[in-house]
Amino acid sequence: MKKLILFLWYFSSISWAFGQADILQSSIQQFNHICKQAAKQKSVRKSIREFGAKGDGKTNDTWAFIRASNYLKALKNSNYRVELFIPKGIYLIGMQAKRDNPLKHEDLVIQTPSYEAFYGPILIDLNGCQNISIVGEEGSKIKYVNGLKFGSFDAKTGKPYFPEKLPFNNSYYAASIGVLLFIHNAKNIEVRNLELDGNIQGAEIGGNWGDLGIQLGHIGTYISGICDNILVQNVHCHHFGLDGFAIRSKDTMNNSLKIILNCKSSWNGRQGLSWTGGNNLRCFKTTFSETGQSTLATAPGAGLDIEPESEGGSSCVNGYFESCIFQNNKSFGILATSTAPDRISRGHVFTQCVLIGTQSPALKSPASHSRFDQCYFLGALITPNGRGLDALVFNQCYFTDVPELLVKQLPITLRQKITKIDSYVPPYCLLDLSWGKGSTLIESCRFDIQQSIGMMLDGGPYCILRKSEINFRYLPPFLSSRTNISFMHDCVLESNKFINLTANRHLNIMSNGKIKSNRRNRCSGEITVGSNHTGNDF
Repeated sequence: MKKLILFLWYFSSISWAFGQADILQSSIQQFNHICKQAAKQKSVRKSIREFGAKGDGKTNDTWAFIRASNYLKALKNSNYRVELFIPKGIYLIGMQAKRDNPLKHEDLVIQTPSYEAFYGPILIDLNGCQNISIVGEEGSKIKYVNGLKFGSFDAKTGKPYFPEKLPFNNSYYAASIGVLLFIHNAKNIEVRNLELDGNIQGAEIGGNWGDLGIQLGHIGTYISGICDNILVQNVHCHHFGLDGFAIRSKDTMNNSLKIILNCKSSWNGRQGLSWTGGNNLRCFKTTFSETGQSTLATAPGAGLDIEPESEGGSSCVNGYFESCIFQNNKSFGILATSTAPDRISRGHVFTQCVLIGTQSPALKSPASHSRFDQCYFLGALITPNGRGLDALVFNQCYFTDVPELLVKQLPITLRQKITKIDSYVPPYCLLDLSWGKGSTLIESCRFDIQQSIGMMLDGGPYCILRKSEINFRYLPPFLSSRTNISFMHDCVLESNKFINLTANRHLNIMSNGKIKSNRRNRCSGEITVGSNHTGNDF
């Protein structure tokens, strides 16, 4: 029955992919159509400078953005489209109110929640808004000022406080910098052509707060609540203490839509993108890189973390990622876990994406009922102990443990976006499916292995390696203390090629004898799979 489920999922998803040959074009058309239907009257355009912003790189423009946000929120029930234009310039923002000491400017007030020592406000607040566009131009940059406090601080003295142990959740010591762009319970929202600079390297860092590192508010773009028809395009979120992008939506509508297009998320403290709830996230041509590589590093430190939460979140389902790059992050390229057993992460598609794990796995705990088409992996793919996978597919993917080989295999459009791969540590095992007992299909893939244990397959009768080419080209130092270079136990092998390109060395792939085969696998070049020798079909 499991094999039938995997079979049906595999071919239905192929049919879906061919039926939606250009997902990007159809997504943008859907977004524009809904916006046009929702706002039929003539649009209104306002410049941020009409609200007092200077954009001169010297003046603190916080109050101007708060005033503009209040204007937009007052129009939440309008049936015409409003554009907030942010002309070229450097807009300095950021200030913190102290507990029981609010900040005031004319008719505006920033007041801390009663429990925070220092509080940074939301800068662009689209809570409850609809039919809004936030539009910059080339050179439009919004940057936090130096000297803001982030972490644990003593409210009375203003000095950093370092808790003796974690978790530490005493809110009276919390100092948050704030969220720059907040989209909450909103629809028909477009944001494009902006650089959002969290400037964490210019902040005053306090002690840890939360369960790991500093888990306080400092996020570039945050989408939460029940949101529909959101487009974020050409936005670069970098140097935020927590996340570049965060999505914690509660929507369960099958037709809800959130698009991230041509964006970058780099040098952020915890995640490039934290997806903790929502449906139908579509991400195109976006790079998530250098997480945890700047001033601050907080676990998990991934490019993308898919982690449905029970408190305030929902399941993460139906994600689509095309031509995205996950590289040079302190930890994982992609991490998919769940903090609550009643929450679901499933139905994700990755096509023509690049996943690079420099010091940790490129991919850990991929979600069930998900597939990777024509993706490129440098570093390990691993499933943790006790985590079975259901209907996971890798189709026409490339796996290697050598950076130069990865770059050589990439199409030019992806190769141009890859930065220098720093501090690369080869994994112990390139493909580890030895823990889960679910349905996994690896078909028409290629493996180039030089400096790691190639594979550990022990996933049961529904772990299938089919029509793939596995090349071993080891250097002597790696083989000096090894006799087995892969372990294939309880799995299915169908029509694969195992090729030893290593000079003057016979290689052995260990097996416990439980391999099921279609008798069309081929060994070439002094290699043994279990009891099956070079030249034999098995």
